[in-house]
Parts: sequence; C-alpha cells; structure tokens
Amino acid sequence: MTMPNVLQIPSHMTYAKALGPAHTAPEVASPTLRIADLLAQPRWDFDIVHLHSLELVTLDELIRLRQRAVAEGVRLVATIHDLVPNIEASVGDFLVKVAYIASEADHVFTLTPQAADQIAALAPHAEPAEALPHGAAVAIDSIPAVPVSGDGGLAVFGAFRPYRELEILVRAWQCLGEERPKLRVLLRSVTRADQERDAALLDLLEETARTDRRLHLTVAHTMLGDDDLVDWLTGASALVLPYSHITHSGQLELARDLGLPVIAPDIASLHGQLTAGPRKDLPVVWFAPDTLTIDAFPTCLCHASELALDTADRSSAIATEDQDHVRAVRLGERTEITERHAEVYADLLTKTGERV
Repeated sequence: MTMPNVLQIPSHMTYAKALGPAHTAPEVASPTLRIADLLAQPRWDFDIVHLHSLELVTLDELIRLRQRAVAEGVRLVATIHDLVPNIEASVGDFLVKVAYIASEADHVFTLTPQAADQIAALAPHAEPAEALPHGAAVAIDSIPAVPVSGDGGLAVFGAFRPYRELEILVRAWQCLGEERPKLRVLLRSVTRADQERDAALLDLLEETARTDRRLHLTVAHTMLGDDDLVDWLTGASALVLPYSHITHSGQLELARDLGLPVIAPDIASLHGQLTAGPRKDLPVVWFAPDTLTIDAFPTCLCHASELALDTADRSSAIATEDQDHVRAVRLGERTEITERHAEVYADLLTKTGERV
C-alpha cells in the first residue's frame, strides 16, 4: 500500500510525532511551521495536511488553506482538541473556526464521543467527527515501572493560560491553614511576553514561595521533556487541574499514565477520556467549574488530600503489576491509533489520485 506524504502541523506534540515516522514516506514536518508559512510556499510536496491546532490561526488563513488544498489536490485532515480556546480571548470567534473546519476538512478527529456531539451541534451538515483518543500523554518508555504518587504534596503545572486559575488555586490552598499539604507549581514555556502580561500573578507566586516553605515554585522557559516531567511529578500526592473551562486535557491522560490521583473539573468530555483504556477507575475528585473560587475550592483540595492518602496505601507489588499493565495497554492503544490514522490517510490518497 502506498503511503502518502503527510504534513503534520504543528508536529511537536507527543501524539503527532507518533503519527509521522510510522505512516508517512518520507516524513514532512516542522514544529515551527505556521499556516502563514505554509501558504507562502510556492510548491506543496505532500498529499495530505493534518492540522492539529486552531489556536493562533485566523479564519481567513483557514479559508485560504482549504482553497489552496483544493487547488493543489491535497487533502485536509483536522484534529479538534478543544471547543474553547486555550490562548485566544474570543470564544465566539474560535467556535466559528471550529465550525468551518468541521464542515470543510476531508476528515475530522476529536478525542471523545461527547466532543464529537458538540462538534455536530456546531456544524450540523458536516460529516460526523471521529472520536479517537490521543493515548499516552508521554512516550511509552517514559511511563515509569511504578506509579509516581506519594505524599509529596499537590502538583500543578503548565504554561500561563487564561483558563488555568493559578491565583485562585494558591489562595484557596492558603485557606487550608497550617496543616495544608505542600503545593508544587511548575510554570513552563514562560516567555518574556508572559512575564510582562502576567507579571502580577508571577509576583504573587514568587512572593508566596519566598514566604511559605510549603509552596515550591519552578519556572522553566522551555517545555520539559517527558522524562523530566515524570521526574518532577514523582512523589506528588495528586495532580491539580484548576481549569475554569476546557474540552480535553493531556494532563488527565498523564495522570492515568502515572497512576496519579487527580483533581479535575466536572466536564462531560473530560469524563469521556476515562471511559476506555487502562485505569478507568483512576481516583478523581471532580469539582463543578463554578466552585473554582477562593471560598469553595479549599473543600475540594481537602477531599483530594484524603483521596491521595487512600491511593498511597496500595501495595508496591500491586502497583508495579498495575503499571506494567498500563504500559502494555497504552502501547497497544498507540498501535491502534496510528493504524487508524494510516487507514484514513490511505483512503484519502485513493480519493485524491496520484499527483504528477
């Protein structure tokens, strides 16, 4: 079977990287390539463009991308991770882009049936989006032999994002009093623009870390590699996802990979990530997004601490056996995911025909 040349854009994400080498010949990818750069290229030497993000792409660029693809005889595949923007300010504008891609792409993936239903509501005349999970959040080899959870405190990590309510988390945690657990915060991919735009929040975190030995703050200006991220999480008692709104979360997948209890907003598409695969019974404290307030969130954090103690009581033998199972299941899942993408790509290639 002839394998198509597929441009994965952007290509740096763990799951996108896994799609490239196994099922494209040759691999065509660049983690820094933008849609504007792609549109400026005089010649497209690939058969399929697979778009993995709608963030920081204008509707005009998407329309031009589709028009160029039609003119070049190139097929357009899209994976819609989010139905609310993680970076952009306007939810309405973002949903217009989601509806456009859902209607115009030759094939659309999303992560859960719940998200597929939401996309269908936004683009009722489009072909249904296919629900296909990303699988392991880190490379399979980075999933440790034993779970990482311990009694080392609550952990939260990520870049500065409008939906990630770090100030509320820190202030709610402070309300727990003198017996509160440690709080470990990792800010990654912090840019100069982040430092200027979020100066007040960064000052709050740095000042709290200076005055309260229970808060451990790490600021990284790059993404951490998979092994480094796992090392940083080792010993945490629970992973906190202080999201005011979100569709899916790679951090929820990461918690499942690591056997780490998690605190997450009670959103249908997040629940959908745990309905298949290993650890469907992952210990989770689900909170209503409207309770992510300084007054209400301390109760959630208390429940999480209790949950973490229960999880830590598991025997090492059971934990090791469980983690071996997780790695085996995730490896099989990864194979199924990449093979399904290959099937879609090959089917689109037959529809496209051989280009001269």
